[in-house]
Amino acid sequence: MVPAAVALGPAVGARGLAALGPRNITANAVLPGVASETAGQMTQGTSWEPYARVGGIIGNMALGP
Repeated sequence: MVPAAVALGPAVGARGLAALGPRNITANAVLPGVASETAGQMTQGTSWEPYARVGGIIGNMALGP
């Protein structure tokens, strides 16, 4: 998720690569990763697992930093 946060993070378009900092990486990589893994672990072994993982990412990113 870190490469996606670096490539697609909101700070990249606004101020260039120099604006990428710990807050952007945390908000766009670490937190969605934790949400995805948590959702996946909660539904492990069920047919819902892949959907829960993606939902964890999208839901977390939709909430914003």
